[in-house]
Amino acid sequence: MTNEELAASIQAGDTWRLDTLLTQNKGMIYHIARQYHELAERNGGADMNDLYQSAALGMIEAVPEWEPERGAFLTVATFHMRRRVRELLGIRTTKTRIENMGTASLDVALDDENDTPLVEQIIDPAALDPEEAALQADMQRIVRESVTRLPEEQRLAIEAAYFNRGGYFKQVGVCQSSISLLSVHQKKF
Repeated sequence: MTNEELAASIQAGDTWRLDTLLTQNKGMIYHIARQYHELAERNGGADMNDLYQSAALGMIEAVPEWEPERGAFLTVATFHMRRRVRELLGIRTTKTRIENMGTASLDVALDDENDTPLVEQIIDPAALDPEEAALQADMQRIVRESVTRLPEEQRLAIEAAYFNRGGYFKQVGVCQSSISLLSVHQKKF
């Protein structure tokens, strides 16, 4: 009987054919176990007999999962055999690792008393809103471009007051407080 016929027969209730299926596929089971044997030895894990038994269990688990219209039985069996052996060796798939990371959603409230989402509780209030930061950067660019078009004396005064923190005024002998008073006086009118 073919693997597919044996699997269909076992699915129909002839569980005594499991032994025939395993005997018929000893080579495949051994092949899968052998693929992981070196890894198991390096990590001080399971011996060849354990690997073989895990692969055989994987083949048994594949029987109820196999659907005749979806292809060959060994395709499903190979997947289950490898999964079983990896499980024995502690090799986890990406999905398993992600599930076990102990992650939590930031959109869920931290506790029942406070229904504010966690993401809103951990946002830095001092941080600029991304939209605000983009607008501010755009505004600075426009101001710098406009300042470059001014006559040199005005340009130097503005650059000193706003960009160089008053270094220019020290050069020409005017103190920063005088400039600040002028700025305040201009804002009033």
